[in-house]
Amino acid sequence: MYEKLRYNDLIIKYLLLSLPVLLISGPLLPEIATGIIFILIAHKIIKKEIKHFNKTFIYGFLFFYFFIIVGSLLSDYVLLSATKTGFYIRFLTLTLSIYYILNNSNNFLILLKNILLIIFFILIFDGFYQYFFYENIIGMTNPNKSRISSFFGNELIYGSFLSKFLPILIGLLIFFHKNNIDKVLTYLIICLSIVAIYISGERASFILTLISIMIIMISTNFFYKSKFYIFLLIILGLSIITSSNQVLKDKWQSTISNTILNFSNKIVLEDQKYFLILDKKYTYMGLSAIKMFNDKPILGHGVKSFRFNCKKEHYKIDEFDFYNFRLNCGNHPHNTYIQLIAETGIVGFGFIIFFFIFILFSLLKSFFSNQKKTFPNAFDLRICILSCIFINLFPFTTTGSFFNNWLSIVYFFPIGFLFYLNKIYKF
Repeated sequence: MYEKLRYNDLIIKYLLLSLPVLLISGPLLPEIATGIIFILIAHKIIKKEIKHFNKTFIYGFLFFYFFIIVGSLLSDYVLLSATKTGFYIRFLTLTLSIYYILNNSNNFLILLKNILLIIFFILIFDGFYQYFFYENIIGMTNPNKSRISSFFGNELIYGSFLSKFLPILIGLLIFFHKNNIDKVLTYLIICLSIVAIYISGERASFILTLISIMIIMISTNFFYKSKFYIFLLIILGLSIITSSNQVLKDKWQSTISNTILNFSNKIVLEDQKYFLILDKKYTYMGLSAIKMFNDKPILGHGVKSFRFNCKKEHYKIDEFDFYNFRLNCGNHPHNTYIQLIAETGIVGFGFIIFFFIFILFSLLKSFFSNQKKTFPNAFDLRICILSCIFINLFPFTTTGSFFNNWLSIVYFFPIGFLFYLNKIYKF
């Protein structure tokens, strides 16, 4: 099955293994890595060395790519929009590269497991250190003393990084587990990671983590007997931390009470009533995005256009925050699907929502699958990968910009694993 890797293949392999580490450093180094991978994989595609990849996904991605390019060229901000979308195809080659290496390297998964395990232990320890001493182990701080950022510095994405890679790490730990020590290690990583994400102050990341853990616990073979005790341990740990930290306690009480109030509260705008989405800012951004969609429903206004269009007379809302920033404006509307309808229209939105439904259907089908006992470890790894993609595309949460380079690498990273497992184990 596996061939001796050539020099170019080794470069691809170790660049892929380095991506989780490079993502901690910021956007530049992972961008360079994905650029090199793009060149090497494009050469292999030309030589027809990559075979049997899911053609539906490739055609769907190329369809999506073509129309966001067209939308960018028709945008009022052609240069900015086309610059962002022109090289977007590198994320398809990122997925292809993972699929290719998995088919040709017999130790890629074990190496990735070990790398992620080391990263998680370092980040978790560093996060707890910063939680108690207000700086990380190398003296890095961030202006917001109530948040944990670890090695990410001013970028408050510590919890996001952990939440998005945790399902992959859990899957790999399950896939390679051999004894009770491995089981205890898996339980430990889950509990410590959840607590670390909780104290990071990133509410969306914490909620998405709980969703992915619930999916994994309920659907996999590995947690068949232990899930109740793990849930109990998690609840106990979070309760102790919340009761001992007034800032966290106030923050979550405010979140829960505001969420309940928003179901009953409405805002009046242009003589119409609207339900609040978290708060006024998110609601106003959503309303502006819907107006943009109504004007260009097919292809949207072009990638990265929201930040400029929200200031235009037809889309703006004349309410401002404490810093005199317009409430309906931002670099993006902080939700993947609202951003897509405004910037890429029904075409871009349709592709992503269809893929999300495919992942949801795959999860539901797996839950009732009789393959659960045929390849138990591989089945569990696939559930973890599916849950990872599921939370990446989950509609009902705040998100970063869908076209952010850092996030795009995180989003496309697990997809190659899914199609590899589907091919090898006939899922």
